Amino acid sequence: MNLNMNKELLSLDGNPVITEGKPIMMSKFLAQKLAAGQSDDAIKSLNWALNLYNKGEIEVDPSDLNKLKAFVSNDQTMTNLAKGAILTEIENCK
Repeated sequence: MNLNMNKELLSLDGNPVITEGKPIMMSKFLAQKLAAGQSDDAIKSLNWALNLYNKGEIEVDPSDLNKLKAFVSNDQTMTNLAKGAILTEIENCK
């Protein structure tokens, strides 16, 4: 399955969240979280981060989707706005 995260993170009013004059892309946001995070499989997480950052998408299987879902759900620094948007994309990939 292909998880395409190359989408803008939207604010509550439906407009893109802007930082430094550019919209925040969910792919780059999640890539940075994966790169900075802790996981049982650092190599896979880094490869996901690189592909998300550079291509905006990753190839995943159902097990990978569960790992990503757990990673996002357990991240204590991510806002509910970002978590909700990313988890929705993960759920829609199934």
